[in-house]
Amino acid sequence: MRISVQIGSKLRSLRPALRPNPYVPRCIFTRSSVAASSLWEDKAPNEARGTRPPIKPSLDYCTEIMIDFKNFRDLNERFEQAVDERDEEKIKSVANTLVYEVSKYTAGKEFCVHRSLAENGLDSLAEKDRQQCSRLEQVFLDIDQSIGSHSVDDRFIADVRQACSLLLDNVEKEEKSQHETLKSILNGPQKSKLAMEYLKARETAAKRPRPTKDITDKLMATLAKPSDAIAAAQRSYVELKYPHSDPNLV
Repeated sequence: MRISVQIGSKLRSLRPALRPNPYVPRCIFTRSSVAASSLWEDKAPNEARGTRPPIKPSLDYCTEIMIDFKNFRDLNERFEQAVDERDEEKIKSVANTLVYEVSKYTAGKEFCVHRSLAENGLDSLAEKDRQQCSRLEQVFLDIDQSIGSHSVDDRFIADVRQACSLLLDNVEKEEKSQHETLKSILNGPQKSKLAMEYLKARETAAKRPRPTKDITDKLMATLAKPSDAIAAAQRSYVELKYPHSDPNLV
């Protein structure tokens, strides 16, 4: 029924309010999840989107020590290549790098790896490795002194070859014994912690080995000194083929 009334100069129709029929199904409109996401982005274009935090890389001591081993073998090959090419500057640069890398390697072993071995009941293995590190330090310290005081001659080349032979023999034995032992007894967090300590110790190592039996004297002797910086500035080094992880980024 329609009722018309006049209000002012206009006619308006009054109809009874329509009530929803409960028997008629309602239409429900939905939007896909993609559309809903777009709607949220449109309303808040300047808000940061929900993203997962970046996953930090985990360290592993067994991986880091193997990088040292690969670099030792690579440097030995590059030394022999430089000898074949009769490139005296390259011979010295590779020899300098070998001395420095051995210094970092033994510093890392003595300041954290030997302690880890002892903490896991492997005192005899730690002592044996400590003696081997001391021997390597003395041999490569002799090479370091020869670099500064002698020209590249047959005797110098023979001394470096002998030092590399001792180093690679040590590497091969460590791969078969100590490396596998630590790999089996340490869990993930322990390997990560040991790797961090090892890499930090490498960063503080001097440019040349400093053999000493007392660990306190070793700490003071191994830390880089001004004299090392002066000597390093006068020498050239080659870039390592296999870089270590950066402990400062983990």
